Amino acid sequence: MTANLVTFIRILISIALIGLNPLSVLFKGLYLATGISDMLDGAIARATNTTSTVGARLDSLADLVFCMVALYKILPFVTFQEHVPALIIFIVAIRGISAVLCKLKFGQVAMMHTLGNKMTGLALFIFFFFMESSLSGFYQYMLCFMGCASALEELMIHATSNDLDLNRRRLWR
Repeated sequence: MTANLVTFIRILISIALIGLNPLSVLFKGLYLATGISDMLDGAIARATNTTSTVGARLDSLADLVFCMVALYKILPFVTFQEHVPALIIFIVAIRGISAVLCKLKFGQVAMMHTLGNKMTGLALFIFFFFMESSLSGFYQYMLCFMGCASALEELMIHATSNDLDLNRRRLWR
């Protein structure tokens, strides 16, 4: 199975989640499958020496589709801590500024595969399994901190780089 096929299947599974109850076993199983496939596609591409710009963009699209579907399905079940909605708006604003800067500077909008973005994505993915626990409030603030840090890092990379490297791992090389 090729890496891009695994990524494409992740997009299809993400879309399938729309019709399911987020509290059902099937939703949780497919949700988990999307996370596993997100880890597998890059590993397969590296192991088979088939990494590509198309694959990186397809992976970013799959991440975006999954994120949008997961937010749509899960947010109605989340009770936010007091300042979390404002922090989310701040993170989205930073991401928006970063996207505009990237478009102006490099001619395209892109999401980078930094370690910060990957760690934030993993933490956000895991939140689903903790959202009803007593740790939910702490976890929300931790996610906001990680989201702010990774968004600011990506913005600084775009601001200081002369070329776009989607697979750059961190701000300092």
